[in-house]
Amino acid sequence: MRAKSILIIANYPPPYGGVPRHIEYLVSHLSKKGWHVHVLSGGRSGIKHKNGIIIYKYNRIRKAIILLKSLLRFKLLGALKLSSIFKESPRTWLSHLVRISIGEEIISKNNIDIISAYNLYSGCPAGAVLSQKFNIPLVVNNLGEIYEMKGLFEKNLEALKYICSAASKFLSLTEHCAKSYKILGVPIEAEVIQYGIDIQSLSPLNEGAKIRNKLKIGNDSKIILFVGRMITEMGLDTLLKAIPSVVSTDNKIKFIIVGQSGKLLPETIILSEKYINNVYIAPNVPLDELPLYYAASTIVVVPTKSDRACGSLASIEAMATGKPVIASKVGGIPEIIADGETGILIPPDNVDALKETMLKLIRNDLLTRQMGEHGRLRAEKLFNKDKTNEEIEHILDQLTEHTHK
Repeated sequence: MRAKSILIIANYPPPYGGVPRHIEYLVSHLSKKGWHVHVLSGGRSGIKHKNGIIIYKYNRIRKAIILLKSLLRFKLLGALKLSSIFKESPRTWLSHLVRISIGEEIISKNNIDIISAYNLYSGCPAGAVLSQKFNIPLVVNNLGEIYEMKGLFEKNLEALKYICSAASKFLSLTEHCAKSYKILGVPIEAEVIQYGIDIQSLSPLNEGAKIRNKLKIGNDSKIILFVGRMITEMGLDTLLKAIPSVVSTDNKIKFIIVGQSGKLLPETIILSEKYINNVYIAPNVPLDELPLYYAASTIVVVPTKSDRACGSLASIEAMATGKPVIASKVGGIPEIIADGETGILIPPDNVDALKETMLKLIRNDLLTRQMGEHGRLRAEKLFNKDKTNEEIEHILDQLTEHTHK
């Protein structure tokens, strides 16, 4: 019997963020288990072969040629069922036609057994059309986009229902995102499987002293770490407002802000220049260095604002490294952090609550250590990528049991 083949529609390789990181781990796992893995991603760098994985990122000319061929052969008629949801943005609609056209070519040439698509607005529409056309199973991965674009989906329920009707399985990484279908009156039961992390590379045994030495921060200083995109949605503006008051209370407390550059980077630079001995910025840190920043920290803060947050990669990575987490009580984050045991949950966008909780926790060495130890145990039990990848592969195997030949 030939090896199974899967088409994953999602961004790859990963920038910062839990979903791209999950996909990186999953495709590697499937490839090692003998699957032929094809990833249809954004970008224009062409076709790349990486450790048994084929990543498709066609340039504009190649995309245009493939789209034209599909149009001439009337291959895209199924996509008309989704047209209403994209009518406000012709450019978005065109990008979906391109994705469907490329997907048709991949499936036709590679005998794909199953499709796994991410995001109801970006990847899943193409996945639905391709699934219906080729009569192969579709796994829909909901990432919280209903919370972000509720009005859009409310106006276009038929298009959403079409996507759902094509799916054989629905997955979400938290109950919070799993239940988002029901706020639109769509009776979907999604299975919850948390995205895992590499608990070996993210370990309490990592050498945090390397980062402290690099930034010239002494061992007697406490470090509060932020990891995430430098944007308002991640709550970085709330942290920036709280920092002056914390530093004025205890000048030995240091802040390190790590993550992908965003709109708040200029504001962050201004604050770091004002508090040159207390605020450090490390934009776009290589992923292999990130575990060292967690190891160097005393506590990690996750002041996310949006209910769109299905979970929090930073919270999981911090717990795996044995660090307590202060996070907003929004989205799926309360399903990740055991409040009072592995961290502390606070109201979102509340400068005073963030400031007071940071000072309270960072001054309590015993509580900080205990929360860190409990966090590591929780990460090992619930968020080990090997465990979660096996669970997802089991689902894929079940769905292809009768279709794979």
